[in-house]
Amino acid sequence: MTSFTRRAGAAVLAVGLLATVAGCSGAKSGGSGDSGSGSDSGSTDASLILITPTPIGSNNFLQLASDGAEAAGTKYNAKVDVYESEDPASIQQNLDAAIREKPDVIIGVSFSVLDQFTEAAADHPDQQFLLIDTTPEKPTDNLTSAAFKEYEATYLTGVEAGLLSEKKNVGVVAALDTPSSTAGSIRSSLAPRASTRA
Repeated sequence: MTSFTRRAGAAVLAVGLLATVAGCSGAKSGGSGDSGSGSDSGSTDASLILITPTPIGSNNFLQLASDGAEAAGTKYNAKVDVYESEDPASIQQNLDAAIREKPDVIIGVSFSVLDQFTEAAADHPDQQFLLIDTTPEKPTDNLTSAAFKEYEATYLTGVEAGLLSEKKNVGVVAALDTPSSTAGSIRSSLAPRASTRA
Protein backbone atom coordinates (compact mmCIF):
# COMPACT_ATOMS: atom_id res chain seq x y z
CA MET A 1 0.00 0.00 0.00
CA THR A 2 1.44 3.35 -0.97
CA SER A 3 1.67 6.21 1.47
CA PHE A 4 -0.68 8.22 -0.76
CA THR A 5 -3.31 5.48 -0.52
CA ARG A 6 -2.98 5.44 3.24
CA ARG A 7 -3.28 9.21 3.51
CA ALA A 8 -6.23 9.36 1.14
CA GLY A 9 -7.90 6.62 3.17
CA ALA A 10 -7.60 8.74 6.30
CA ALA A 11 -9.35 11.62 4.59
CA VAL A 12 -12.12 9.40 3.27
CA LEU A 13 -12.54 7.80 6.68
CA ALA A 14 -13.09 11.19 8.29
CA VAL A 15 -15.84 11.94 5.78
CA GLY A 16 -17.53 8.56 6.31
CA LEU A 17 -17.39 8.79 10.08
CA LEU A 18 -18.93 12.21 10.14
CA ALA A 19 -21.71 11.00 7.86
CA THR A 20 -22.55 8.39 10.46
CA VAL A 21 -22.58 10.85 13.34
CA ALA A 22 -24.44 13.53 11.41
CA GLY A 23 -27.40 11.23 10.98
CA CYS A 24 -27.93 10.70 14.69
CA SER A 25 -27.00 13.95 16.39
CA GLY A 26 -28.77 17.14 17.29
CA ALA A 27 -27.60 20.72 16.84
CA LYS A 28 -24.68 21.64 19.06
CA SER A 29 -22.46 24.62 19.45
CA GLY A 30 -18.74 24.04 19.41
CA GLY A 31 -15.64 25.84 20.49
CA SER A 32 -12.46 26.74 18.78
CA GLY A 33 -9.04 25.30 19.28
CA ASP A 34 -5.52 26.34 18.44
CA SER A 35 -6.46 26.41 14.77
CA GLY A 36 -10.20 26.34 14.23
CA SER A 37 -12.37 26.35 11.17
CA GLY A 38 -15.80 25.14 10.45
CA SER A 39 -18.95 25.31 8.47
CA ASP A 40 -20.34 28.85 8.64
CA SER A 41 -23.74 28.08 7.13
CA GLY A 42 -25.71 28.73 10.30
CA SER A 43 -27.06 25.91 12.41
CA THR A 44 -25.06 22.70 12.31
CA ASP A 45 -26.26 19.15 12.76
CA ALA A 46 -23.01 17.71 14.08
CA SER A 47 -19.56 18.66 15.22
CA LEU A 48 -16.14 17.12 15.25
CA ILE A 49 -12.72 18.09 16.44
CA LEU A 50 -9.59 16.79 14.75
CA ILE A 51 -6.44 16.78 16.89
CA THR A 52 -3.08 16.51 15.15
CA PRO A 53 0.10 15.43 16.97
CA THR A 54 2.14 18.21 15.34
CA PRO A 55 1.33 21.33 13.31
CA ILE A 56 -0.06 20.44 9.89
CA GLY A 57 2.45 22.59 7.98
CA SER A 58 3.73 20.59 5.01
CA ASN A 59 2.76 17.18 6.46
CA ASN A 60 0.61 15.69 3.68
CA PHE A 61 -0.87 13.01 5.91
CA LEU A 62 -2.15 15.56 8.42
CA GLN A 63 -3.28 17.90 5.64
CA LEU A 64 -5.37 15.13 4.06
CA ALA A 65 -6.95 14.34 7.42
CA SER A 66 -7.79 18.02 7.88
CA ASP A 67 -9.13 18.31 4.32
CA GLY A 68 -11.26 15.21 4.85
CA ALA A 69 -12.73 16.64 8.04
CA GLU A 70 -13.47 19.95 6.28
CA ALA A 71 -15.11 18.15 3.34
CA ALA A 72 -17.25 16.15 5.74
CA GLY A 73 -18.21 19.32 7.57
CA THR A 74 -19.30 20.96 4.35
CA LYS A 75 -21.18 17.93 3.07
CA TYR A 76 -23.01 17.21 6.33
CA ASN A 77 -23.42 20.76 7.65
CA ALA A 78 -21.15 20.06 10.59
CA LYS A 79 -18.93 22.31 12.62
CA VAL A 80 -15.30 21.30 12.24
CA ASP A 81 -12.40 22.42 14.40
CA VAL A 82 -8.78 21.41 13.95
CA TYR A 83 -6.54 21.56 17.01
CA GLU A 84 -2.87 21.46 16.01
CA SER A 85 -0.55 20.25 18.75
CA GLU A 86 3.09 21.18 19.20
CA ASP A 87 4.26 18.40 21.56
CA PRO A 88 2.87 15.68 23.87
CA ALA A 89 1.86 18.25 26.50
CA SER A 90 -0.17 20.24 23.99
CA ILE A 91 -1.79 17.05 22.68
CA GLN A 92 -3.18 16.53 26.19
CA GLN A 93 -4.22 20.19 26.47
CA ASN A 94 -5.98 20.05 23.12
CA LEU A 95 -7.69 16.80 24.04
CA ASP A 96 -8.91 18.27 27.35
CA ALA A 97 -10.21 21.35 25.51
CA ALA A 98 -11.97 19.17 22.94
CA ILE A 99 -13.66 17.08 25.65
CA ARG A 100 -14.96 20.28 27.27
CA GLU A 101 -16.53 21.26 23.92
CA LYS A 102 -18.42 17.92 23.75
CA PRO A 103 -18.37 17.42 19.97
CA ASP A 104 -19.97 14.37 18.40
CA VAL A 105 -16.54 12.89 17.65
CA ILE A 106 -12.98 13.72 18.64
CA ILE A 107 -10.50 12.41 16.07
CA GLY A 108 -6.82 11.77 16.77
CA VAL A 109 -4.33 11.23 13.97
CA SER A 110 -1.36 8.82 14.32
CA PHE A 111 0.05 6.67 17.08
CA SER A 112 1.48 9.79 18.71
CA VAL A 113 -1.92 10.45 20.33
CA LEU A 114 -2.68 6.83 21.25
CA ASP A 115 -1.96 6.97 24.99
CA GLN A 116 -3.88 10.19 25.56
CA PHE A 117 -6.91 9.04 23.56
CA THR A 118 -7.01 5.61 25.21
CA GLU A 119 -7.03 7.20 28.65
CA ALA A 120 -9.57 9.86 27.66
CA ALA A 121 -11.93 7.26 26.21
CA ALA A 122 -11.84 5.28 29.45
CA ASP A 123 -12.42 8.44 31.52
CA HIS A 124 -15.24 9.82 29.31
CA PRO A 125 -17.48 6.92 28.22
CA ASP A 126 -20.17 9.23 26.80
CA GLN A 127 -17.77 10.91 24.34
CA GLN A 128 -17.02 9.27 20.99
CA PHE A 129 -13.37 9.06 19.89
CA LEU A 130 -11.75 7.96 16.64
CA LEU A 131 -8.08 7.05 16.19
CA ILE A 132 -6.66 7.12 12.67
CA ASP A 133 -3.62 5.00 11.83
CA THR A 134 -3.33 3.31 15.22
CA THR A 135 -5.14 0.82 17.43
CA PRO A 136 -5.28 0.61 21.23
CA GLU A 137 -4.46 -2.64 23.01
CA LYS A 138 -7.67 -2.48 25.05
CA PRO A 139 -10.33 -0.62 23.04
CA THR A 140 -13.47 0.70 24.67
CA ASP A 141 -16.96 0.95 23.17
CA ASN A 142 -16.53 4.68 22.59
CA LEU A 143 -13.13 4.42 20.89
CA THR A 144 -13.10 3.46 17.22
CA SER A 145 -9.87 2.68 15.44
CA ALA A 146 -9.11 2.96 11.74
CA ALA A 147 -5.81 1.41 10.72
CA PHE A 148 -4.43 -0.58 7.84
CA LYS A 149 -2.50 -3.83 8.04
CA GLU A 150 0.95 -2.25 8.00
CA TYR A 151 2.64 -5.58 8.60
CA GLU A 152 1.56 -6.73 5.11
CA ALA A 153 3.45 -3.92 3.38
CA THR A 154 6.41 -4.42 5.70
CA TYR A 155 6.45 -8.14 4.98
CA LEU A 156 6.37 -7.64 1.21
CA THR A 157 9.14 -5.06 1.41
CA GLY A 158 11.25 -7.53 3.35
CA VAL A 159 10.56 -10.34 0.88
CA GLU A 160 11.61 -8.13 -2.01
CA ALA A 161 14.78 -7.08 -0.18
CA GLY A 162 15.61 -10.70 0.52
CA LEU A 163 15.14 -11.70 -3.10
CA LEU A 164 17.27 -8.82 -4.36
CA SER A 165 20.11 -9.23 -1.86
CA GLU A 166 23.24 -10.68 -3.43
CA LYS A 167 25.34 -10.65 -0.25
CA LYS A 168 22.60 -11.92 2.05
CA ASN A 169 22.73 -8.68 4.06
CA VAL A 170 19.57 -6.69 4.57
CA GLY A 171 19.17 -3.49 6.53
CA VAL A 172 16.26 -1.19 7.21
CA VAL A 173 16.24 2.59 7.12
CA ALA A 174 12.94 3.71 8.60
CA ALA A 175 11.55 7.04 9.76
CA LEU A 176 10.69 5.49 13.12
CA ASP A 177 12.18 2.51 14.90
CA THR A 178 9.02 0.49 15.48
CA PRO A 179 8.68 -3.30 15.54
CA SER A 180 6.43 -3.27 12.48
CA SER A 181 8.89 -1.25 10.40
CA THR A 182 12.09 -3.06 11.29
CA ALA A 183 11.74 -6.54 12.77
CA GLY A 184 8.97 -7.64 10.42
CA SER A 185 10.88 -6.43 7.39
CA ILE A 186 14.11 -8.13 8.42
CA ARG A 187 12.40 -11.43 9.32
CA SER A 188 10.53 -11.54 6.03
CA SER A 189 13.70 -10.77 4.06
CA LEU A 190 15.19 -14.02 5.33
CA ALA A 191 12.26 -16.16 4.12
CA PRO A 192 13.05 -16.12 0.36
CA ARG A 193 16.71 -17.02 0.98
CA ALA A 194 15.76 -19.91 3.23
CA SER A 195 13.25 -21.27 0.74
CA THR A 196 15.73 -21.13 -2.17
CA ARG A 197 18.34 -23.12 -0.25
CA ALA A 198 16.10 -26.13 0.22
